[in-house]
Amino acid sequence: MPLSQPPGEAQVDFGQALVNFDGTLKKVIFFVMSMVHSDAMFVMAFPRECTESFLEAHVRAFDFFGCVPKRISYDNTRVAVAKIFTHHKRKHTAEFKRIISHYLFEPYFCNVRRPNEKGIVEGSVKYARLNFMVPVPQVKDWNKASVIKLRSIRLLDTLRLSLDELLSDYDYFNGRLKELRKLLADNLDKGVLGRRMDLLKTHPSVGPVVSCQFATELYHYKDFSSTRQVYKYLGLSPRVSQSGEKKSTGPINKAANGRLRNNLIQASWNWVRTDIEAKKCFWRIYDNCGGIKQKAIVVMARKMSGYLWAMLMNDQPYDANKAKCRHN
Repeated sequence: MPLSQPPGEAQVDFGQALVNFDGTLKKVIFFVMSMVHSDAMFVMAFPRECTESFLEAHVRAFDFFGCVPKRISYDNTRVAVAKIFTHHKRKHTAEFKRIISHYLFEPYFCNVRRPNEKGIVEGSVKYARLNFMVPVPQVKDWNKASVIKLRSIRLLDTLRLSLDELLSDYDYFNGRLKELRKLLADNLDKGVLGRRMDLLKTHPSVGPVVSCQFATELYHYKDFSSTRQVYKYLGLSPRVSQSGEKKSTGPINKAANGRLRNNLIQASWNWVRTDIEAKKCFWRIYDNCGGIKQKAIVVMARKMSGYLWAMLMNDQPYDANKAKCRHN
């Protein structure tokens, strides 16, 4: 085992920590890149580990160090590895190929379940968690800090132009979202509908749009006698075909209000990203339905719609203990 490390090499890993996000305790991930020769490190936290956070962290790290390492060591994260072959050979994901071709560094992948092969960054993750994440950090507005950083980051002129265009779109849609929320508050958060919306918004990741759509679409919610009827009405139940004694299920029937169904699915993605129990439930469903994320998230949307209907029927706010995943 070498006792010294050559300059120009780095190691990357993700860690996990808890933050107090606007009064709610949530789990976040943080990216760590360590330079093996100097022990210098870059740390950045994100709401979740995904392709976008993985790529953004690399750009920020290269800007922080003022250089691009010749070789970077990784574990076998899904955002970089599409398929594992023998030894250190890997098939890269499309987005990871793009960043490699742009910055021209050499990726190196450790053997499966061999964290000691990138022991320096493993130690850096532990150091970052104990020194930067204790006591629990207080976060009020995640997006605001990220946007400020994105506006100041140094990039090539062409990349700067593209990013500025995206940030301009973000400013526009963020402004429109504030206007729509005010419009909903002024015109819809009143009377019976307003009380029902307030009740539905106690469910994680259900905001004014989804609560308004659901309360309006299921205004006569007592007409339904079971969650199965609700799923079918919303177009979230699978199609069933039967021929003689043979019975098979297909894709969801996509009946009723398509916008509400799509918004329930989008709200479910946010639910899975921000709620630890929902995330565990999602991955259990994912394993049981052949590893297809779209199927798993539709099941989560079905669960969400069932909880929302039950909350209206019982006139009770969301109860995390009663809503624990029972999918096996």
